[in-house]
Amino acid sequence: MSIITNDNVHYNAIRKALANGNAAVMVGAGFSRNAENGDQLAMWYDIAKRLWHELNPQEGELTNFSASMVTQLGEQYARVFSKPALEEVLKHLIPDDRVRPGILHNQLLQLPWSEIFTTNYDTLLERAADDIVERAHYTVTCREDIPQSKILGRRRIVKLHGSFPSQRPFIFTEDDYRRYPELFAPFVNLVRQSLLENVFCLVGFSGDDPNFLHWIGWVRDMLDMHALPIYLFVNRAPSLGQRTLLEARKVTPVVLPQPDGIDESDYFSRFSAMFHILEEPLDEKDSDWGNIPHLDKISQMPHKNIEERLKRLLNVYSVVRKMHKKYPEWLIAPSSVRQRFKRSIDSLPDFLNGTDLREKLLKDTPHIGIVIFAEYAWHQEVLLQCFEDSLALSALDLLKKTSTHSSTLFNNQITDLRIFDIKSTIDFQQRWRYLGLSLLRWARQELCRENFDLLSNILKTELPKDFQLQDEIIYESILFKLYEGDRDIAYHLLSEWNIRSSDSYMFVRKGMLLGEVGRPEEGSSVSLKGLQQLRSNQRLHPHSTKYLSQEAWACLAINYLQTSQKWFSTKDDANDELQSEKLDRRLVDLAAKGFDSQNELQKLTAALNAETPPPSHPKSYHPQFDLGRYSVTEQLAGPLELREKIYSSFAWLTLSDRVALVPRIKNATFDIASFAQAAWWVQYADSMQRVLSVMIRSLNKNMLKPRLSNQLLHKAGWLSRYQVARTDESLAVQICTRSLNLIERIISNSFVEQSPQDVIDFHMNIFSRLVIRISNTEKVYSFMERVISLYYQPIIYNSPLIWKELAQVLSRCFETLPAKDRIKTIPLISKIPDKPTVSSHFERDWTCIHMLNRRPGDLLNNNENNDISKFIDQLIAKLQVSKIANTSELENVWGKLFWLNGWGFIVDNQKEAIKKILTIKKTWTLIPGHHPWATFNWLNDSSIDFDNLFRKWILSQELKNFSVEPTDLLEKPPKSKKYWSIDNKDELLENWIYSIKRKQWPKTDMNAGLKLVKKWWDIEWQYIFKDYKNIDNLHIAINQRLELIDNIVAMMVENKSMPDQFNNSSIGKWLELVITQGAELGVKFSRYRLSIALEKKDKLELSRLESELVENLIDLDIPSVSNASNIISYWVFHSNLNKENRPKLIIDAISGIISTRRIPVLPWALNLMILIVKNHSEWLTKSHFSLIDLGLKKMLTELSYKDRPVGSGIPDDNVPTLRWNCARLAKEIATNNQQYTTKNITNWLDLAPSDPLPELRFLKE
Repeated sequence: MSIITNDNVHYNAIRKALANGNAAVMVGAGFSRNAENGDQLAMWYDIAKRLWHELNPQEGELTNFSASMVTQLGEQYARVFSKPALEEVLKHLIPDDRVRPGILHNQLLQLPWSEIFTTNYDTLLERAADDIVERAHYTVTCREDIPQSKILGRRRIVKLHGSFPSQRPFIFTEDDYRRYPELFAPFVNLVRQSLLENVFCLVGFSGDDPNFLHWIGWVRDMLDMHALPIYLFVNRAPSLGQRTLLEARKVTPVVLPQPDGIDESDYFSRFSAMFHILEEPLDEKDSDWGNIPHLDKISQMPHKNIEERLKRLLNVYSVVRKMHKKYPEWLIAPSSVRQRFKRSIDSLPDFLNGTDLREKLLKDTPHIGIVIFAEYAWHQEVLLQCFEDSLALSALDLLKKTSTHSSTLFNNQITDLRIFDIKSTIDFQQRWRYLGLSLLRWARQELCRENFDLLSNILKTELPKDFQLQDEIIYESILFKLYEGDRDIAYHLLSEWNIRSSDSYMFVRKGMLLGEVGRPEEGSSVSLKGLQQLRSNQRLHPHSTKYLSQEAWACLAINYLQTSQKWFSTKDDANDELQSEKLDRRLVDLAAKGFDSQNELQKLTAALNAETPPPSHPKSYHPQFDLGRYSVTEQLAGPLELREKIYSSFAWLTLSDRVALVPRIKNATFDIASFAQAAWWVQYADSMQRVLSVMIRSLNKNMLKPRLSNQLLHKAGWLSRYQVARTDESLAVQICTRSLNLIERIISNSFVEQSPQDVIDFHMNIFSRLVIRISNTEKVYSFMERVISLYYQPIIYNSPLIWKELAQVLSRCFETLPAKDRIKTIPLISKIPDKPTVSSHFERDWTCIHMLNRRPGDLLNNNENNDISKFIDQLIAKLQVSKIANTSELENVWGKLFWLNGWGFIVDNQKEAIKKILTIKKTWTLIPGHHPWATFNWLNDSSIDFDNLFRKWILSQELKNFSVEPTDLLEKPPKSKKYWSIDNKDELLENWIYSIKRKQWPKTDMNAGLKLVKKWWDIEWQYIFKDYKNIDNLHIAINQRLELIDNIVAMMVENKSMPDQFNNSSIGKWLELVITQGAELGVKFSRYRLSIALEKKDKLELSRLESELVENLIDLDIPSVSNASNIISYWVFHSNLNKENRPKLIIDAISGIISTRRIPVLPWALNLMILIVKNHSEWLTKSHFSLIDLGLKKMLTELSYKDRPVGSGIPDDNVPTLRWNCARLAKEIATNNQQYTTKNITNWLDLAPSDPLPELRFLKE
């Protein structure tokens, strides 16, 4: 199937030429038949027949007539009977005095032709000119008239072949035509000059008209390559051969319009329609386009039944079609035009939003459906909006149904199709093609691979020779791959793309995408070629909106390429600088002509950046000025600002794809914040798949960082645990598969990526987040095996910058596996090669096996594995041999041993060997890379007091100072005498707490430890007390140290290991000073006070402590909440507790927080309640359990990943943690308090196995 050029383009070109005063017309014999009594005028066949009969009286009728024989017969007649005799015959056959000018002659002369030429002998045009009062005419019949007409300033009617009654010779014979250029050179020059200056229109000529053939021969000889168009008006489209011949003669055929109900042979009506088209004024500026004045009246028509609704649909979209025909062909319509057009379109009801109506179109009138949906697609594309999904699916059904031609079905709809200018199957195919291409874009935008491939195959099959369509399909295919993240495949497609269509902007698109995949030099060359072609087109059509608009956006896009090359170039290139300056100047020139792409982009960016609240509950209550009075606001379609934001977001994404504005070129980013913002806001109206595709294409890792409280929503926080949970599992599998495939291809060097580490790092980050969404354990296990194999690749081995991300991928895969599969991976992970020697900054990033922790329900290894056992022996052997020089290697060996032991792979004899290594010395042995107390993991010999060894080692240490030498300067406030380093300096206190928890310390050792703390205090406290207010980090560090001291002295009281006469001793008095001054820093020594109060059964102090803790617990300050939670946890585990001294106020507060879902304390409250239910469920009353149950019931809905209600007050990112805590709390209640196991408790436990995230899926393991 083929598609012919729309003649409207040529009509518009002639109209513009008429408006500009550079359109001329040549009138042939066929036009004279439109005069009154015009049927008396002989045509070429009539003249030939007369001449033949007189020359051959004995012969029969003339047969095998051809137009070329007319001049031959004329030549014969003149030689046989004389030239005057021939002229008399012509006067007799063309009776000028019997015909009068008709309406069409008047219409022709009313048009503002610059000049009028005619080869006719009759005087119809001259006589018609007498009735044109608006303009004077001068008839040129001889060479002497030419200068006279110029002097008088009148429009010329030039009689090229003579004129009745007596202006001879009449050019008719072969000899006349042969000698014409010589004898009538002024006329030839006059036509030639006019052809060079004007668009030339040939009216009343047929393709084989002798006059036409001779004149067109001279034209071909006279014209150069820069001549303006010549249009020949014909009654029907020429055949391929005729068209080719005309094009060779530099003539463009234009078919006369055929109004509805008019026969093809009704030339009068068709010429009249043509003149009406040409006389349409061009006063309306392109920028005024966009108003649809009559749609409001149409929308008010009745719509009770489907037939009436269908009628309204046809009426409405017939008006839209008329607007389409007048569209000025902007690549991107100006924002003012889009807004005006949007208002016109918004005034319509949703005519197509009826399933029954769309089904009727599909069943009864699919061709009508195609043209209506094509117009819908067009106005959406003008507005930079997308196809609505349900409409797209209906349109796809229509497209499939009409892909196979049915003439019967088409003819049955022809009456309604004509409303939309569909007169033939070729016309229909244009709309079919347009709709198909729009649906292809929709499928790409929605990343629907199945529909995209289906549409691509249909279009290629039906239109195999449409090169423009083929290029469009390739471009969309490349974009699809970029949005999927397959940059290497996109580059492969770009490399093979040979642009075959005449669309010059395709070169710009290809060049920009080449820049995006890391080939900016090649892309710049291709784009500039397209720009050059655009300018060539523009020279041929200097006022073309299409080419000016395309050039404006091409200049802007190419500027991105030029800018990136300038940023990354290692040498100054004067040519590049000059090229950028030219582009900038051209952008200014185009802006002055009304094609301001920079301004349009700024306007759209401003709309995108407009302040907008996130979605909220549709019904809201607002306190009025009068106390106790509230107003209710209900928004049926969401806030206007939000709708406008979403609208602008779709517009941005559509514009960037259409004009090829790319988010990055190499490491240079362009408008990347706008891409991020647009993607963020379309999530409220589109699929998560499209949202994530924009991030994947832009490789924007900043979007994955945690969102700070002062950051805009779209800036960061993408793919949070909450978003991952809401992502469809099939989408997670797709993205993980593509990301891992791309990583493997880059590593295998099958695609030479410009910044491989950045691309690998980004896709590892994406993968590590989405893999936890996959519940298919076989799929995850296969991913795990492939991830482990990456550690054996040289490029990974030599790229420490991506080690940490790879370790995260490994740990997330491990987290997502069930217990039986997790333990299967241990041998594979343990045998990952040791990391290479690198700087200390990266040495802990290699595998991070410490992140591969056991869950409470994980199984321990109980099967002997010879391979892993031999591997463990090798690790132990490394420790038994002489010292390992490399500390990093030693840490790695110990790390693997600890990890394998945690999973039960190290057997008793191997543990004994490790213990011997650690106990060679009689002092405490430290293990590199681990806490000092980690050694206890290997010491199980009760004959040796290892706790005593550890205690002695602790007391041999000193509590580190915060003050440092000036060379280690971090901070020094004004007027301070000290420099402060805020590193972790509390190892001694942390080791002390661990030791006490293992075994109670003797009083003497406790006293010795407190003296170590006092020594530090005496040295630094006076300086700290002066400076802490000026240095926030110092204040935080000191408070953390004081909290640790509080923990130690509290356990000292709890364990009854307080030294004798402590209160009266110097240490005791010092501790009172610490508590007093610590309170000024905000540390109230609550644990110590709690232990004292419990020991003394001081109910007043306990009540005071409860009030303080509850006050901090319900605070909005997270550190205060966290600290209060830690102290309450200490209270829960205190050894001196009973039901009488239970913290009733705290329990009431926690129960109330859970029932009211108070944020931000809710996660801590749930954790505390889990501890209480597990350890002291007797503290809880029926009322407490009722409050807990109410909270759990509400949170079943408020924490749902699907259809979560807006306005709960719970931040999205808190949902996974809260769900996990709710399920854990439900599990503890069901385990320890079955009598309070309600339906809500059961519901929480039942949803856990099918939860989208692994922490709940494996809760019952």
